[in-house]
Amino acid sequence: MNKERLQLLAHKTMNIYQVEMRQLPQTSELIAELPAETEASNQYETKIIVKDENLLYRIFKVPEDKKLGVMSFASPVSIGGNFQYG
Repeated sequence: MNKERLQLLAHKTMNIYQVEMRQLPQTSELIAELPAETEASNQYETKIIVKDENLLYRIFKVPEDKKLGVMSFASPVSIGGNFQYG
């Protein structure tokens, strides 16, 4: 995926988020102490894969019937990791 396409995809994603976020309940809670650990409720083995690649590219590569968790680490130097610039 070229840089221009990534920029368009990022722009579209942010537009969708701005529309959808108005409909989401906005709540927050201060957690002063760590909660007690709980047992895992899943009956399957979790796979963790670490890759250095464009976040949106990877999300769109995963089939819709699969579950996906994404951790995107923020950059203290480049706020937003230049997401909007592809």
